[in-house]
Amino acid sequence: MIDYAFPDLDSLPEYDPFEDRDWSAVYGLSSLNPTLARIGPAIFMPLSRQIEEYKASALKPYPPLYEFFEFVSSRITDEAYAKIQRRHLNKAAIRYLLLVARDKTAWQFSPWEKYLAFPFWASGKFKYAVRLGLNKRSPMDILDLGVGPAHFPLVCKYFGHNCLGLDMYLEPSVPGLDTHIYDDLCQLFEVPRVTRNIERSSALGIEGRFDMATCWMTTFHCPFELLPDGSSVCHHWSPDDWMFFLRHLKQDLMQPEFEIHFQLSGSTSAAEVDLLTRLSAKATPERFLFMVNQQATL
Repeated sequence: MIDYAFPDLDSLPEYDPFEDRDWSAVYGLSSLNPTLARIGPAIFMPLSRQIEEYKASALKPYPPLYEFFEFVSSRITDEAYAKIQRRHLNKAAIRYLLLVARDKTAWQFSPWEKYLAFPFWASGKFKYAVRLGLNKRSPMDILDLGVGPAHFPLVCKYFGHNCLGLDMYLEPSVPGLDTHIYDDLCQLFEVPRVTRNIERSSALGIEGRFDMATCWMTTFHCPFELLPDGSSVCHHWSPDDWMFFLRHLKQDLMQPEFEIHFQLSGSTSAAEVDLLTRLSAKATPERFLFMVNQQATL
C-alpha cells in the first residue's frame, strides 16, 4: 500500500489552470507516484506553458517536434485545453485520485490524468511516427488500435494521414462526469474513434481498408483478472488467438500491401514474443516491437 497522508482538500483552493501555482504540490500529488513526481506539475499547466517548459528542459533541440507543437498550438487554445483540465482535475477528481492511490499497490496505480501532460506523451508518439516514416510517406489510411488519449492520430493528422482510433469503452474515472478523459481528448483533437473491445477469436466489426495498423503499449492480448487476495493473473492469448486476429486484420481490414506495427507491453509472454518474431518482417523482440506485413504466412 502507498503510505500517504490524505490532505484536507476542502481547505485548499480550487484549481485554476491560469493561476501560477505548483498545483501538484498544493494537492500533494508529487509524492504519490514516480510518474506524477516527474510530470505531475505539467498536467495542471496551460498547454502553451507545458510546451514552453518542455522545450526549455530538452537536452537537445528537436525542431521537427517543435513545428508539430506549433501546429497543435495554432488549433488548440489554452482555454480549450483548460476546459478538459478543469473537468478532470477538480477537487472531486483529485479526491478520487488520492483515494485510489491509497488503496492500490504501486504497480496498479497509473492515473489517467497523467495524459494531460501533452508534450511528454505526444513527443513519444511523434518519434514513433517518424520511425515509421510517416513524415515522408504519401497520405495513408491508418487504424490505431488502443488509441487512448489520441496523441498518435494527432501526429498522423499533422503528417497528412487519415487515422481512425479504436479503443474499449471506459467508465469515467471522475465521479459525476459522463465521459472518460480519453473521450474528451479524442474530441478535442478531432480524432475519429470507434468503441470496440479487442477480444480473442472475435472480429472487430468495423468497416474500411487500411494501409497500416498500429498498436502502442496495449494489453488486449493479456487481460488481467484481479483475484480475491488482491493479486492478479494474466490470461495470455494462445497462438490460435493471435493467428485469428492477424488473419482477420489481413483479410478483412488491410489493403493488399500493408504494415501492422505492434509495440506490446512487457507483460507479453515469451511464447507470444516467439510467435510474433517468427511472423514479423522486422522485429526487435527485446523491446516487444514487431512489424507484420502481407508477406507473413498466416
